[in-house]
Formats: sequence, C-alpha cells, structure tokens
Amino acid sequence: MIKISRCGFSLLEVLVAAVIFAIAAVGIFGTISAARTPTRDSNARLGAATDMKRVSDKIQSLITAGAWTAGDPLLSPGLHQITSCAAGCLFSATEPAPAAGSTYTITTDAAGGVNININIAYSSNF
Repeated sequence: MIKISRCGFSLLEVLVAAVIFAIAAVGIFGTISAARTPTRDSNARLGAATDMKRVSDKIQSLITAGAWTAGDPLLSPGLHQITSCAAGCLFSATEPAPAAGSTYTITTDAAGGVNININIAYSSNF
C-alpha cells in the first residue's frame, strides 16, 4: 500500500492568512494616509513662517532714518501687497515672493511710533 503525504497548506489556511494580512494592511495604510494631512499642513505653515522671516528681514534692511523721511514707497503708511518684480517692489525678480494675498501694513501711533503688521497667506492644499 502506498501512503500519500499531504505536506503544505490547505486552501482554507491560505484564505485565513490572506484575510488576516488584508486587515493588517488596511490598518497600516489607513494610519499612513491619516498622517499625511498634518504633515502637509505643517510644511505649509513652515513655508509661511519662512516667508514671514524673509519679509521682516527685507523690511528691516530698508529701515533707516533717511528712508522714513524720504518717503520710501515700501515704507509708507498703509496696506502693501507683497510682490516680486524687477524694481520698486519688496522682492527682486530673483527672490520668490510669498503667496498671493500676502500683505504688510504700516501704521503710526500717536507717539510717533511705527508698527509693521505682516500677513502671510499660505495654502495647505497641495
């Protein structure tokens, strides 16, 4: 009499293993995709903070006693769009300006102090 050896896995065992693997994979991929949104928003906020630092450094480099009295248009009171162009703007053509909608406002108070308020627009949808 010949004895038949049954080595290996049955179809049922393979199916159960595949279902367990699929459940684990869905959980892992769900966690990864849920973590992507906060990362994108953090990157956008970091970019906005970097832009704000560049704008404030550029404005600070423009501030001299002569600039205030000579009426430099970039330092005049009021709302200013932060733009990039060849000449007469806050950024040169080689420096990228912050996102559209970014502004800075210069106001003076009763004591003659000057306040600069910078508003950087950014989008977390990219």
